[in-house]
Amino acid sequence: MIRILPRSQGNVVGIECSARITPEDYTQILIPEFNRVLAEQGKIRLLLEFSANFSGYSMGALAADIKYGIKHARN
Repeated sequence: MIRILPRSQGNVVGIECSARITPEDYTQILIPEFNRVLAEQGKIRLLLEFSANFSGYSMGALAADIKYGIKHARN
């Protein structure tokens, strides 16, 4: 599960990762937030916070991460 932290501002996006990350976390939460920040700021800086119950990524989430990362490697 991904949650955007409320203290995110400017080009800094704070993300809390807990339990298992799914493809839906990317398509419904992370990618729209990244696209919004890129449109407004041009670049993204990340603050990642992992909860004690973080258990990793599903294969679909990993694929979504790689695909988005390749497309936006310079941002």
